[in-house]
Amino acid sequence: MTTDLDKSGPFTKRAGTTYLGPSIGAVNSQTNVLTITTTGITNVDLNVTQIQVNAAGLVSIQLPSSLDRTTAPGTFVDAPITITDISGAAGTNIITIFPFAGELIAGAASALVSSNYGAVVLAPITTGGWTVLSYSTPADTGGGYVAKAGDTMTGTLLIEPAFGTLTKGLTTNQVGPFTGPDLSDWSYNQITIVDETSMIPASAYSTGFRVYDLIGGANAKGAKAAGHFHTIFSIPGAFTDADAIGLIGSIQASVENGGTNTGAGAKGTLFASSFSAQMAAGATNYFVVSGGEVDVAIETGASCQLRLGWSIVALGALQADQEDIAVEIGCVGSAPWKMGIAFTSLHGSPPISATGTLIGTDGVNITVANGIDLSAFTMTNFLKGPAGFLVDGAANITANSLTLPAWTDTGALAINSSGGAFTTASATGRYIKLGKTCSFSIQGTVTVVGGGAGTINIALPFVSGVGPGGGQGYVFSGMRANDAITLSCHVDANVDTLIIVMRDGTSAIMAGGVYIITGTYETA
Repeated sequence: MTTDLDKSGPFTKRAGTTYLGPSIGAVNSQTNVLTITTTGITNVDLNVTQIQVNAAGLVSIQLPSSLDRTTAPGTFVDAPITITDISGAAGTNIITIFPFAGELIAGAASALVSSNYGAVVLAPITTGGWTVLSYSTPADTGGGYVAKAGDTMTGTLLIEPAFGTLTKGLTTNQVGPFTGPDLSDWSYNQITIVDETSMIPASAYSTGFRVYDLIGGANAKGAKAAGHFHTIFSIPGAFTDADAIGLIGSIQASVENGGTNTGAGAKGTLFASSFSAQMAAGATNYFVVSGGEVDVAIETGASCQLRLGWSIVALGALQADQEDIAVEIGCVGSAPWKMGIAFTSLHGSPPISATGTLIGTDGVNITVANGIDLSAFTMTNFLKGPAGFLVDGAANITANSLTLPAWTDTGALAINSSGGAFTTASATGRYIKLGKTCSFSIQGTVTVVGGGAGTINIALPFVSGVGPGGGQGYVFSGMRANDAITLSCHVDANVDTLIIVMRDGTSAIMAGGVYIITGTYETA
């Protein structure tokens, strides 16, 4: 192989002239063409003025220093470099161009050729680096304008790729910095709109960015999507303990919207997102229409502490003045839902594992007023469960069996008489309480009568209600165990004192007397 002694490069050379203006005129110049057919990084010699890329993959081009362009043998003009995709595949196999260390291309760390048959022309800067003279995209691939650094457009940008082709209308390829700076906020692309448009009626709305994807036709196959936002976290490095989010929708208000209060005078709505799926007349025999689907997967070889299908997190310092609801299910029109919340196997598998819970908490103890409040609804049945269990709309329970809570010891109960204190007396008991209904069994003992006289009074576990039919209290059965005499026992409304006498109303007090009373009453 012949040694390149003058470092002019193993290139295809084309001689010609370059016109440098009326003072200098035309001077001899030489075009050195480098054709790249291999993928990876290619280092470019000083003499190269034109690069043609024809490689079946990603290509990176390392430019020489722009400061050395006129010092190389055979270089008569400080000519620009043209990089062209002749493979017609740069839309997929992007060509990345890097400047010499310490230099920039139009203020950036790199430049791209990312359209099929596209090209970029770079001119050296005398102080180091390169400026972009032009980008180009040939018309036979759809035509259009390719922006370069510093370009400003006014008016409407219209992109019309060739009709009936798969030519992309808009492609943006960007590579962020590999080191620093640390930023608190950054957008690679931004659309800012100041919107004071008058929309009539008020339910109409202006749109900052809208995409129409008109689908259908004899050739249409496969799924279609009007928009696809895809964040791919796949590059290892120091990116730690940070959120990776596919799509963010947010809305913020800092001024009023015509409302005068938070009652009947409230006006204006804020929605961070709004999804709509509508079947118009003629759209028949579909399988599913859905407002949205959230798919969450942890594949084999991955791991995660929490898997959440949807998170609804309250923020801010205040609640709404009226309704304050995490999940609201409503209806506009005449077709309400048949079921509010359903656990189904429509997708081929059980939605909840065999050891899972349909509705539950994370086990942290918090205090709330109601577990479930459906008291405003009229229902045929309130709750239906396995094995025929039923609670109907009138709160009647149907069950194969009913397990009641265990009886509870009352501990020591106060005992005295209406006429004075006993010298020695005691009382204990047990009770069971279901809702407001309390059943009890109490035993009182008067060991030494002392000053006791009149009625025997024993404290009940709970204060009594008003009694049946709004009456004055409840009557219970009792017995003096010493002689098996039946006693008359009752409690007045809204007190907790059990009163005991003989059936004829006389005092049942006797030394050593043992009194057993059972009964059921509604608590207050």
